[in-house]
Amino acid sequence: MAQRREAEIERIKADTCCAKAFSCMGSGFSQAGRVEVFASGQLLECRDTDAATCGFSQAFGDGFYCKCPLRTHLARVLHM
Repeated sequence: MAQRREAEIERIKADTCCAKAFSCMGSGFSQAGRVEVFASGQLLECRDTDAATCGFSQAFGDGFYCKCPLRTHLARVLHM
């Protein structure tokens, strides 16, 4: 099971162009961007202070929504 999860994460990373080289996912995902999950993981509100500098953030009102495929996967599947 763990191998399958790791393979899926690696596939997502290979298919995703991240300008920051997934730096927010370092240290075993302990640095994963802070998000608030809505709609069973379909919508993630980014709670990081540097959200404006992330290429996967989308400004909306006073906040930002996360569109990162890897962060979305972590929220939906691994509940992180």
